[in-house]
Amino acid sequence: NGPVVLTAATTLDTSANDGTIDISSTINSSDATEDTLTLKSNGGSITVHGLIGGVKDIGALNINSTADSQTGAGAITLNGVGGSSSQIGITGAVNIGNNNTGSVTLADGGTYYNLDGDATITTTNVADKIIIGDAITIKNANHKVEFLRGGITLNADGHDLTIDAGTGAVTLTDIGGHSSEVIDIAGGTITAAVIGNADEIKSVKLDSSTKVVLGGNITTSNTTGNNVDIDGPAELAANITISTKANDGSIDFDGKIDSSDTNNRTLTLTTAGGNVSIGGLIGSTNDLGNLAINNDETGNTGTIALSGIGNDGSAEGVSAAAGVTGTVDIGHTATKGIDLSGGYYHIDGATVLTTAANDGATPANTDIIDFEAATTFKTVGDDISFVGGGISAAADGANITITT
Repeated sequence: NGPVVLTAATTLDTSANDGTIDISSTINSSDATEDTLTLKSNGGSITVHGLIGGVKDIGALNINSTADSQTGAGAITLNGVGGSSSQIGITGAVNIGNNNTGSVTLADGGTYYNLDGDATITTTNVADKIIIGDAITIKNANHKVEFLRGGITLNADGHDLTIDAGTGAVTLTDIGGHSSEVIDIAGGTITAAVIGNADEIKSVKLDSSTKVVLGGNITTSNTTGNNVDIDGPAELAANITISTKANDGSIDFDGKIDSSDTNNRTLTLTTAGGNVSIGGLIGSTNDLGNLAINNDETGNTGTIALSGIGNDGSAEGVSAAAGVTGTVDIGHTATKGIDLSGGYYHIDGATVLTTAANDGATPANTDIIDFEAATTFKTVGDDISFVGGGISAAADGANITITT
């Protein structure tokens, strides 16, 4: 009971039986020496009720960790590290939990986790075992933040999750929410799994300086601003569906989209009133399988903007290649416009682009399939169909070449 001050590397160990470890208050190093802390239990829980390193940062932290060859199943609860954006609480590696750990809770006593070292949280491989107990921010100074095995749950209203790893990689397990929580992740390579289901997650932002690897579907809830924003090159490690159609959310990719390997991954994007925008080439490195954007429901009124499909072979040593091997079905009879920029669309499959008859404005514009630059649009012997609104060369020199 009371504040803990580390004067040397310290280990607390109850793993001989089922004893718990309970630290009622804060943990700090005694001076500028960053002393390490190791906590070990077997079936007993481990709880730190106060901030770690809120005054003087500690060194590496190990709690029942795989890195320390521990196998104890006791639940682990923390209440903040550092406590603010300006106070690093741990300088050194953070390893929390192992494959048997029953749960890890980042609790409501501390909303900031400020680290300077690789961080890994591991639990048993079951849903909702990494518990976000408040709106929290995890900040790491260009080191990885990694969640392994157990699913992440934002288990009450407002328990938003923000991670800023600088250039460090971020690895996520499946994420579920309670009622319209916000996910905001920034880092180097970001590897995501399933995010959201029904009305769990309000919005998702994945902002990568390297690439975003998508390994599961993303679904946002029925609330205003239920947007999905993917910044940085994206790779599909599975067949992916992203849906904001429960409300007015947009879907925005600011970079290119590829399959993560030679498997042709499918991509389905669905909104209602929200726009869809892809700012980079689709399949310029590894082609996708079927591509569907707002093709299946009459309520999809948002506009769709693309920047090219495939590789035109203009780079030295690179051959022209299709960016989608499979069908392409873009738009529906309520879509208010399709904008095609980038100049090159190469598809190995039947292709359909559909809009409403006009944009619904007063006066109405009927030419709403817009080619924004000189463009080659080609398939590998497959049909190309434009349905609904008229085709427009929307800029000087926007010559259109269509080849099947």
